[in-house]
Amino acid sequence: MQRKSVLSAKHFVDMLMFANKPSDQLSLEDLANDFCEQHGISISKQALHERFNDFSVSFMKDLLKRQLGQLLAKFLWILVNWKILGIVQNWFAGKRQALQMQRLEILQNCLQAHQST
Repeated sequence: MQRKSVLSAKHFVDMLMFANKPSDQLSLEDLANDFCEQHGISISKQALHERFNDFSVSFMKDLLKRQLGQLLAKFLWILVNWKILGIVQNWFAGKRQALQMQRLEILQNCLQAHQST
């Protein structure tokens, strides 16, 4: 029977993404201590070292690629909708200006007609 790992994928990502120090200054001991502080679970430096392998690198790349893709999609959706909103506002502003010009022209015609009588 296989033992259940204390370091789940969620914990692993959390530990790497939200460490107390920049990644280039982290040691396995720092990671183990941070993990114990955050989750109340002890993990050895060796157990952490074993997690840093080709699978975990691939996992993190895929996770970050997916998350960045979702963020980019949301950002593009916002940009497109702002652009559409801007087009609609400009169209209405143009219509409003045209209506104001027509109203001004009608008033001028009425004044001229009234003055000539």
